[in-house]
Amino acid sequence: MAATDTHRAKSLARIRAIQAEIANLDAICSGTLTRRMTTCGNPRCRCARGERHGPYVRWGHMVKGRLVQRWLSAEEAPRFAAANRAFRALKRLLHAWERESLRILEDPDRRKS
Repeated sequence: MAATDTHRAKSLARIRAIQAEIANLDAICSGTLTRRMTTCGNPRCRCARGERHGPYVRWGHMVKGRLVQRWLSAEEAPRFAAANRAFRALKRLLHAWERESLRILEDPDRRKS
């Protein structure tokens, strides 16, 4: 087996491993999660003395080029956080897949410029 065939086989094996990792992902969700402490504006409330309410979690993402934000319940926040981590992992895996694909597609004897 030539050196290029060995490199191709290694890249294909890496691609198969990446595909397996992608297949194991569950829900994905883009966007950003932020934790906020808020004040209600009631002068008799504890937040008027500096003890804010929260933390509350807000999820922001783009829809048709516009930022859409929504508050998440305490039950939703961990699920959205896990889906957001899975989305970021998916992006990393896709970039790795692309790198390995380029190694297969490019001519090894091509002159570097």
